[in-house]
Amino acid sequence: MLMIFPVPPLPADNGGKIRMINILKGLSGYFQIDVIFFYKSKFVLKESLELQAYRGVNTIHAFQIKINFLNKIFALTSLIPYHINIYRNLKIYNEISDYLKKNQYKYIYLHSLRPIFFVLNNNDSNIILDQHNVDRNMWFLRSKSGTNFLDKIFSYANYLKYIDFERYIYKNLWGIVSVSKKDMYDTRKYAYPDVQKYWVVPNGVDVTFFTPQKRYKSNDLSYMNTHKDNTITLSYMGAMDFEPNIKAVIYIKSKLLPILNQNNKHNFRFLVIGRSPVKKIRLLERKNTDKIIVTGTIQDVRPYLMMTDIFIAPIAFGGGTKLKILQVMSMGISIVCSEHAIQGLDVMDGNQVFIANNKQAYIEKILSLANNKDLRTFIGGNAREFVKEKFNWSEITYNFGHSLLNEG
Repeated sequence: MLMIFPVPPLPADNGGKIRMINILKGLSGYFQIDVIFFYKSKFVLKESLELQAYRGVNTIHAFQIKINFLNKIFALTSLIPYHINIYRNLKIYNEISDYLKKNQYKYIYLHSLRPIFFVLNNNDSNIILDQHNVDRNMWFLRSKSGTNFLDKIFSYANYLKYIDFERYIYKNLWGIVSVSKKDMYDTRKYAYPDVQKYWVVPNGVDVTFFTPQKRYKSNDLSYMNTHKDNTITLSYMGAMDFEPNIKAVIYIKSKLLPILNQNNKHNFRFLVIGRSPVKKIRLLERKNTDKIIVTGTIQDVRPYLMMTDIFIAPIAFGGGTKLKILQVMSMGISIVCSEHAIQGLDVMDGNQVFIANNKQAYIEKILSLANNKDLRTFIGGNAREFVKEKFNWSEITYNFGHSLLNEG
């Protein structure tokens, strides 16, 4: 098998990379795997080259994608989706074509459509696309909730480009892997009968790593413990330079916290967990030092999650299943979230999570959890058992590996 990553899979510091690494680890127990990945900066190479230490991984090939201003202008004006267009590189295409002529693979496994042009003319392999998101759906949702008018126009144009592009590209695929049944059904409407095989391989979580322990080692969390006994800690987690996460944090800070802090029974504080916070996120802490804490980039999120009483996830758009939600559930922490945040999880409102679709519902459900520690324990415990049973990475990749192996 040849597995192709659009970015260096290590360090696994976001949801997409976590999925990539776990799929690689799982399938390397069934197949000998060669790896190709693309990178922009040489600073990221060292960790990803360590993939060769993984069982079943043979050779690793890294190609540098150089993107300049002219590349971006061409990509913007092309009929091909922007993020696919910037990967088009004739020199790399010729190198990979020569490589594929010398090396025969039964399967070529693509993590996203971005590098698709490099393998289009390979008729000897079964090409499998792992679509972390249904791209056309994600861009359509972004066009409805973009940061500004230009962002909405760009997103809607990309949505239209993806509709035509995916219909064309599906003729070259043998199989598609989706993260949820909904994503699979949405894709099959466009892809069938061109694509023969379909799998639902959900995102998972390492339930042995994300456990509800009382103490995790961390350099210094003493500043986190200076609060009153009636303090309820709310949190949100994600890359803080990614627009959906920025919007979620701003919503919690501006729409929920002012009302919650009118409650005399509790002192609410808000913990923002995640790397690369943009300026507007960093300023939240400076202006609200006793109410909002921004962690910035940290090596281990677990110590901070364990200080959380209630995790809030007002996620407005995105695709697939949210790894952050699975991690928090595995830690046994109670969650109040949008329906979009738990897409593909098949959870029950009031059992494993609380679902809220407007400001009033968020306030009511947060307060009901804040006022009842036993309820928080009940919801968190149910969430933990739920992901152990259905979203354990080792079980997910075991089942997928067997299924792929049985294809002959």
